[in-house]
Amino acid sequence: MMLYVNGDSHTTAAEAVNQYIVAGDDQKLIHLGRLPHPENLAVSWGKMLSLSLRMAFCCAAYADNTVDKIIEDTKKYIKEKGSADLVIIQWPATAEDEDKIFEFHQELLDQNIKHLFFNSGQTFSLEPNWNDCFIRVPYESYIKDEKIDTVSPNSKHFGKDGHSIWNRFLINYIIAHKFV
Repeated sequence: MMLYVNGDSHTTAAEAVNQYIVAGDDQKLIHLGRLPHPENLAVSWGKMLSLSLRMAFCCAAYADNTVDKIIEDTKKYIKEKGSADLVIIQWPATAEDEDKIFEFHQELLDQNIKHLFFNSGQTFSLEPNWNDCFIRVPYESYIKDEKIDTVSPNSKHFGKDGHSIWNRFLINYIIAHKFV
């Protein structure tokens, strides 16, 4: 079984265990360029979730990813790999992106692909029927409400503790809504 995740630097766990946003920021890993730093990715909510659910893990997220690129890369993955057992996307989105994301949600429903979406910072109006596929509480708000600080005052990223809390939240949501 495969867990596919996409998003931005929150999904890659940028700065979670070291100061690097991307692997290429680390002189030892400069050849990896914009890929997630492996030490950070290892403690990401996505990796923890894959271990908890006993699923293989594919992370297609990049720092500074866009809604359009996330949709494009996810469609490409599905076309090439024939889907995943569960697709989870963290959107770096604003309210202006809601219609586009809802259309993508409809495409995934039409293809019978189990998927779960959430926003990193803002909430959507969520007027259309998302079939429990959109978590209404934003990632950043939930973790801050749990009294977890970012890795530094000048960072928007959370450490391993923040990813662990979000992983537990996702497990409960996934089980409660029968995604697996």
